[in-house]
Amino acid sequence: MTSLFYPSISPEEGEPNNEVIPSKEFKYQLKSQILSEIKNEREICYIHFEYQN
Repeated sequence: MTSLFYPSISPEEGEPNNEVIPSKEFKYQLKSQILSEIKNEREICYIHFEYQN
């Protein structure tokens, strides 16, 4: 079943698929979510700063 859900990961990494892959996927999603949130906050702050001057 694991290979159906996570076909992109090769079994050559030497770790159990069902443990490694969800954490990798989760970390990647979390990272991209945090980065996009930071980017949005920066843009908001930048616009706010521009309007004040």
